[in-house]
Amino acid sequence: MNFIAFQQFVPHEQEARGTCIWCGKAAPTNRAHIITRKLATGAENAPVLRFSVCRSCNSVLGRLEEWILRFTPISWVRLMLYLHPGSDATSSYTPSYFYSDTLEDWVVFYLDAKTRSYAISTQLLVSGSAGAQLLTQAPPESHRGILGGLRTAAQDRSYQTDIHTSLPWSFSPRLLLEDAGTILVARSEVEGARLLGFVAEHIDESFSSQRLRLGNTGRKRHHFRWSRVDWARFCAKTALETLCLFEGSDKCLTPGFRLARDFVLLSPDRHGKEIVFDEGGPLSAEDTPTPVNADLSIAQNAPQPIPAILPHCEPGMHVVTLYEIRGWVLASVTFAGFPPSVLVLGGPNEHLSDLYQLIYDDVEARFHSIRLAYDESRPVIPVPVPGDHLLDLVETYRLTDV
Repeated sequence: MNFIAFQQFVPHEQEARGTCIWCGKAAPTNRAHIITRKLATGAENAPVLRFSVCRSCNSVLGRLEEWILRFTPISWVRLMLYLHPGSDATSSYTPSYFYSDTLEDWVVFYLDAKTRSYAISTQLLVSGSAGAQLLTQAPPESHRGILGGLRTAAQDRSYQTDIHTSLPWSFSPRLLLEDAGTILVARSEVEGARLLGFVAEHIDESFSSQRLRLGNTGRKRHHFRWSRVDWARFCAKTALETLCLFEGSDKCLTPGFRLARDFVLLSPDRHGKEIVFDEGGPLSAEDTPTPVNADLSIAQNAPQPIPAILPHCEPGMHVVTLYEIRGWVLASVTFAGFPPSVLVLGGPNEHLSDLYQLIYDDVEARFHSIRLAYDESRPVIPVPVPGDHLLDLVETYRLTDV
């Protein structure tokens, strides 16, 4: 393994220009977190841009981050690793199921971050063998009202439809009660129609319900969304704002980074594709979030394969590495152990003043900024550089004694 000597430093945002690095308009005082606080809970030294991102662009990028944090697999990582106990957040935006031996069926649930426990969503399911069953954590005296509301929603068609052909064959159709209203969940339109007919004909005030203790067999399913484009935009946003922190907004506003800026401001995909995880991770190879390699330079003619420095990153850490190789400015971005993204931000005649890393250490709940070591009187941090690009770095940065 090859190592390069780094030293810590404290970056300071340059405020002379006061122009938004995304839209180029005036950027009055604002707070734009380079890495969202929701993935760096408790960090007192979180890097923030106060003079380089306008409120409008910050709002657009906030919606991109919100989609990533709600619907992709990182939503569960966030709940497990980055939230303090007592948080009101839940995983209710991600359809999740566990198999119950008691019901011999699947149960919709979500993770309650406040208690770090599973909570069962209110649902009325209809199976061929057991008939209709109401599952809820609400007190018994409210069951009649819940059933009446579900029946009204079925009769008035005031429900949303969520058809998942990827659901297990043993999943019974059901009406699900969420904050947003009633949702019809089924494997097919035919199963959904059959459920609605049963509810309209058989569910009335005399329907009996019971409280069940539902054992969890360990069989779980999570149905996430994944968009490689939006994930690339999420990583590119982080990389360019990190570049702004280290080398200033003037660097980001040069024509060589225009395509990268435009790419980040694209309208989000918001749909992506469905990927399914079970208790062991991705259900199949098609469900694995794939690494992103993107050439965002103006002419999009960066050398292939894209030269990549992939830093070591523990599961709870985030690492942004900015580096130059022969006039190409690159970023390697890793969030929480997810596959790294390698982005060509500009080239072939763009240059960096240094080689940088921005690191979030989840154990310390602190950010660290490091760059190449020049001062022999200060502590040196040997950082491993995996890959085959050490000679490229030596040539670009005129390194010695490596």
